This record gives sequence, structure tokens and C-alpha cells, in this order.
Amino acid sequence: MALALELDQAHALHLVSVSPFDRLQEAIDTCRLLLPSDLVVFDLHFEGPQLSPIHTLLEQAPPCCLAGYVAREELDPRRPVLFITGLDASLDAANPEQPSVLQHVNAMRDRLLDLRAPTVFWISEETFDTIVARLPDFASWVTVAARIREPIARSGPQFAPVSAEWAALANLSGPQKSDRIRALEGVREAWTSRQAAPGTGETLHRVRVLGELSFLCTWMGQDDAALRALHDGLALVDQVPQVTDPEVLATRAALYGLLAGLHQRNGAWSTAKRIHEDECIPLYEALGDRRGLSASLHALAGIEAAQGNPGEARRLLQRSQQKLEALGDARGLSASLHALAGIEAAQGNLGEARRLYARSIALFEGVSDMAGRAASLAMLARLEAAAGNREHALELAREAVRDLEARGYAQAEDARAILRTIQ
Repeated sequence: MALALELDQAHALHLVSVSPFDRLQEAIDTCRLLLPSDLVVFDLHFEGPQLSPIHTLLEQAPPCCLAGYVAREELDPRRPVLFITGLDASLDAANPEQPSVLQHVNAMRDRLLDLRAPTVFWISEETFDTIVARLPDFASWVTVAARIREPIARSGPQFAPVSAEWAALANLSGPQKSDRIRALEGVREAWTSRQAAPGTGETLHRVRVLGELSFLCTWMGQDDAALRALHDGLALVDQVPQVTDPEVLATRAALYGLLAGLHQRNGAWSTAKRIHEDECIPLYEALGDRRGLSASLHALAGIEAAQGNPGEARRLLQRSQQKLEALGDARGLSASLHALAGIEAAQGNLGEARRLYARSIALFEGVSDMAGRAASLAMLARLEAAAGNREHALELAREAVRDLEARGYAQAEDARAILRTIQ
């Protein structure tokens, strides 16, 4: 858990149960010793089942953990880590006959994006089971869900793509990625020397190591090594007897998602498409993971667009958007609208493309995704330039460049290239 939090470079939500629950303080104190970041422990308080614990959290949380923390980040790159306790009491207070607290937690899950610090909800196993059973949409927002038991048993992702955790590694620098790859290879060599067959928990841990290794190798351009790690990981998953266990299904779906992405990156469109259709989508449907399903549909749309099938790409994106709207996922919806706008622009539907870009810009801004907003601004600028609206195009492109340069984003060079073309 400490490693995952150290790697978090942006908003991340973790759900951790501790058993027995009276060891909670010990677990928190241990993380406090391991974490280099400032640690803020917040005990959730609310009165009456008519109030939402999330609303209360956002009202009572320390200011340094909310969106306004940007000013401090400019002086100190470390983010605070927010540990939240007391959710158990909030849910226990809900009358089972009138589960308004549960409904509010589910309905207000998107407000968690206002927390601009890595956040951990520490809960009991009973509350963990309640959230999984009765708050599936809230659970789908979780980056890592884990159970810490005594003695410590297996822990791992539940009802969220494993790749969400690995994605935090993308922010490591090149040398850091190389060091991490060497460390993972060392772990891999250590277990290959063991004679005893691993149990289910150990097998899934090995699969996660291979998945992380593949992810990093892909980022470093080591595609052959990434492919080997993925195939080894899938072979290990096939050895797990509990094939319908949600953790096993989520792990398998994440590995196949990485595999499809690797093939798509190398132009093997048909192979990537087959993996999404035959593996990823059925697995996400079996899990009831609407977020994972929408991501797979989005990737399929990109393949169809690249193969010259704009109608099918449009249909897949619209299907993905239905899932995202049902989830209330403004961040995912904004990216999907951006992609659909590109398809409409390529088909000459400039009015519809403008409408979609305008909507994606507003949504990106609403979730403080300034890189996404700038990307839509830049593409809209290119569209306006092609339509002969040069001055408006220059204004949009300059705004995109300013936003990206102010935050030090690498995408600023792409925006500058669009600006130079318009000029």
C-alpha cells in the first residue's frame, strides 16, 4: 500500500479493509513510517442518515487535500496522502429499510474527484463486503481494493482494472522505469528458482508483477520483453482453479487489455480487435465492470477508425458513452467525446464536431483535466483553421499552448506544432 501511494501522481482512490479491525491504528502507523509524503488522517463524522458521508468529507477535509492544493504543489512536489476512517459508522447508521446513505455514496462518487490527493478509505471487512455488494458504481471508481488480514493473506484488485494501478508507473522517468524493470526481473528470477508450486495468492501476485513488468517494458519500447511477460502472466492465470473469482477475472481482463494495446500500438489491428471482442469485453461483462467495458469499447472504436470504418467507430463510441453517462464518469466521457469529435471532423461534419469538442472542453474543465482540455482546444483550433476561421483558430491554439506550458506538460510540443501549422 505504501508503494502504491508513493507512485500515485494524481487522483487515486484506494479501499482497504483491516481484519481484525482493532489493528487499524497499527496499520495506519506502519504506513506513516513508510510514506515520504505528508499524511493526513481524517475521521469521518456526520449526523443522521439523510446526509451523505462524501458530502460531509468534502466539507470537513483539510484544505490541502482539495482541489485548491495546486498553489502548494508549485513549491513542494509532494502530495499529501489522505487516510479516511469512520465510513463504517456512516454506513452502520443507515437504516436498512431506507438506505439513503448508501444511495448518496453511490450517487456522489464523482465528487471524489474533488479530492486532489491519493485517498485511502480504511474500513472493516464487513463494510468492504457491503460496498462490493450494494455500491457497485462506487466500487468501480476504486484504483486498488485490498484486504489486510492477520496473518496477512492475499490482497489484490477487486472490481477495477489492475491496469489502473500500473498506470501510476507511467509518470516515472526513464531511469526510474529502468530501475523498476531490473527490480521486477530480480523478483521474477527469485521465484523461478523455487521448487514448490505457488498457491492462488502467490500466483496472482506473480501475475501482477508480470503485468507491471509488461506495462513498463511497453513504455520503454521493449515490446518483445513486454509480450513475453504478458504471455507468461496469462499462462499463470490459467493455472488458478478459481476461474470465476472476481479477482482472477479482473486480472485476466487487465492482462488481455495490455496485450490488445500492445498489438494495437504495433499496427496489428486485427489481433487487437479479436482480443477485445473475444476476451476483454466478455470478461468485463462477467464482472459487471462498466468502466472496463467502456474502455474496451473505446479502444475498439480507435481500431475501427484506423481501419477506415468511421460508422462502426461512431457506434462503439456512442455505446461507450452510454456506459460512462450511467456511471457519471465525466472524465471518461470527456475523452470519448473528444475521440468522437475527431471522427465527425474527418467525415466533414464540422458543426457536430464543434459541438462535441465544446462539450468535451467543458467536461475536461469540470474535472480539472487541463491536459485533456488543451488537447480538445488544439484539435478544435485545427478544425477552425481548415474551415478558414484563422483568427479564431490561432486564439484557440495559443490558449492550448499556454495551458500546457504553464503546467510543464510534454503535450505542449504537439500543441505548438498545431499552432505553427496554423501560423
